[in-house]
Amino acid sequence: MPLDELMAVVGVAVQGTLTLLLLVVWRSLKARWALLLSAGFVAVTLQYCCVAAGHYASGAGWSDPPANPNAVFSLIAHGLITWGLITYVDVPPLLGRRLRAATLLLFGLALIALACGLLTRGETAALIGAFMCAWALLFGWAMRREPRAGHGIVMMAVLVYPASMVAALAGWLSQGLAGILFIVPHAVLGMVILTTGLVRAQASSVRELAARQAVQAELERTNQTLELRVALRTAQLRETIEGLESFNRSVSHDLRGPLGGITGVSRMAREALGRGDLTAADRLLAAIARQSESSTDLVTSLLQLARSAEGAVERRTVHTGALVREVADLLMGAAASTPQVVAIQDDLPDLQADPALVRQVFANLLANGFKFSGSSENPRVEVGATRSPEGTVVFHVRDNGVGFTEAQVRDLFVPFRRLHAERFEGHGIGLTIVRRIVERHGGRLWAEGRPGEGATFYFTLEEQPSTMAN
Repeated sequence: MPLDELMAVVGVAVQGTLTLLLLVVWRSLKARWALLLSAGFVAVTLQYCCVAAGHYASGAGWSDPPANPNAVFSLIAHGLITWGLITYVDVPPLLGRRLRAATLLLFGLALIALACGLLTRGETAALIGAFMCAWALLFGWAMRREPRAGHGIVMMAVLVYPASMVAALAGWLSQGLAGILFIVPHAVLGMVILTTGLVRAQASSVRELAARQAVQAELERTNQTLELRVALRTAQLRETIEGLESFNRSVSHDLRGPLGGITGVSRMAREALGRGDLTAADRLLAAIARQSESSTDLVTSLLQLARSAEGAVERRTVHTGALVREVADLLMGAAASTPQVVAIQDDLPDLQADPALVRQVFANLLANGFKFSGSSENPRVEVGATRSPEGTVVFHVRDNGVGFTEAQVRDLFVPFRRLHAERFEGHGIGLTIVRRIVERHGGRLWAEGRPGEGATFYFTLEEQPSTMAN
């Protein structure tokens, strides 16, 4: 068997094996370049089959026409491989489109010229050699994207065939030996790309596994967060339901008493008027007025409670010192029969908060202080502010009234829970309103007290001035 045909048999075995392995890589990566390269290697294998079967121009010169089956498969193979390599090395999209168009045009024209008998053996070899030089440039680009992946070896290997053709033209090599060297670039190119493809497949699997693990971890965190949110929401709903039940009981009780009293006293007033007893009728009508005022106060408190939890918080600069003095003057004027001593700190800091809501906070806390310290020998209410170690400004309203025990603290801010209900009037809503307003500002409200020694209510708001006034 001639040496050309023997080498072609070896080429069929090598290129056929590389074709199958590239198809495996394509199935793993689903990459178009792997499919194009495997198709190109199929054409290379068919070219070697033609040589092994004796379809080659033995002893022909460079100006003679090539063997058509051999040349056709060679042109098709190098066109497909060039197309696949453009995708494989990941050139920029615009450049890639232009290179593909040029490849299609050039090899299309070459096939037409071959069919018309216009190409010589030397021109066909030169065309294939030129495209192998283009492969070397593409692998030079690939070296930048994937260094140390063997692309430099491929770049040198694909230049073996153009170099051997130049050597054959110069008379340094025979045409037969130059043709045998044709097997080198294809074998090296296929093996390196196959290796790189397998490495890419492994990297893709690692990335996919990491992505799945990240998704699974995120799903677990989401489930945990969801469970916490469900538990929190359930607790909030339970608290809301309990509050509504307490609300219904308290409102029913507080409204039924005054309304029932109004009904009974009205009947007695009519009877007194029927008897002509104007003094008794006037006394009964005054009682009706007091019951009506109590009901009106309850409805007003309920409206304030609703308003404290709705609408947007409109933050503006609040001059706290002036606001507290104004609120204190109004409350002291309304309770002129009960002398009060109010001590207001001179350097209360300004706030960035909703003025109307902040006014309601101080009004309710001061009113509480006035009410529960009214029975003291020297009633006193203080308003001040300090800065915590964390830098947060903490306001306080302190009185020297009846106070409360530690066990009673939890009931202070629950709607309609009234401490000392037997001694002091009220509906148990004021501190609930204060808590809601403070929480809507992102702050916190708490209280300290002792029986017979008074109480202190503390609160913070989210936005505080950078420094307190001097």
